[in-house]
Formats: sequence, structure tokens, C-alpha cells
Amino acid sequence: MTEKERHHPPANPGDSGPGCPGGGGDLEQIRQQGAAFLAAADDAINHALSGDSAKFNEAARQEGGE
Repeated sequence: MTEKERHHPPANPGDSGPGCPGGGGDLEQIRQQGAAFLAAADDAINHALSGDSAKFNEAARQEGGE
């Protein structure tokens, strides 16, 4: 997911840029929190998945009219 995200830091840190609504000073902090959340989610998913998915798929395979 993070590969598709584009980062364009403002010219003046803490500034939301010309023509943009105010309050953009915390944007970098929010992005860092979001990145940490994504990393934690990816880690949780990796721990939840079976290390041997081929063996799992073979065990769960249905045959005949099951």
C-alpha cells in the first residue's frame, strides 16, 4: 500500500501551502502515525498467516461431493 502513496512535503515545514486550508502543521506527524499503524497491521497479518500455506491448502482441499 505504501508504494502507491506519494509524498510531497511543503516548502515550509508546518505550512499547508498556498491556497490550502490551514491546520496542516501536524500532517507529517499524522503520516508517521499512519505509517506506524500500517507497519503494525502488516506485522499482525504476517504473524496470523500460516508459514506453510501449501500444506494448509492441501489439508483443506475438498474432494468429491464434500
